[in-house]
Amino acid sequence: MNQDYLLKNIQRLLSPVRKDLKSVKKIQNQFGKDLVSVKSAQNQFGKDLVSVKQSLNRHDTDLGNLSKNLTSVKSAQSQFGKDLVSVKQTLNRHDTDLAKIRNDINTIKETQETHTSSLLTIETTIKAYGDMYKINDDNIRKVEKRTETLEEKAGIETPEELILLKVQ
Repeated sequence: MNQDYLLKNIQRLLSPVRKDLKSVKKIQNQFGKDLVSVKSAQNQFGKDLVSVKQSLNRHDTDLGNLSKNLTSVKSAQSQFGKDLVSVKQTLNRHDTDLAKIRNDINTIKETQETHTSSLLTIETTIKAYGDMYKINDDNIRKVEKRTETLEEKAGIETPEELILLKVQ
């Protein structure tokens, strides 16, 4: 009965830790998804930049064509700048999220450390109860042996329901 009580208490104490771990995993998964999105945007940015360079190499040296192409490049550069600002904002959000995750993990570690000492105390208590059980069982067997000897000498037959069961 005490073991069930102790196990229930342990499970109750570990429940908030499990919830915190689930929350951290969700945040970590979202961070991974956002990071994939950022990498995809970065790859697309690189591809677009390569495309612009190839376009510039193919253009004529004619000043009219260069002027048109330069306008096109400036427009693309402006868009890339806007995209880069967006990427930087996303990275900043991820940095903030990562800081929160680190803080949550540190909180979880602190909680886990306090639980560890509690679990060690519980484990020691359970071992002590086990030792006391063995001592009590040994003493009961000694009293039983003495009682059986007295009953045999007195000619008393012990009812079946009063005989102790042997537990291994």
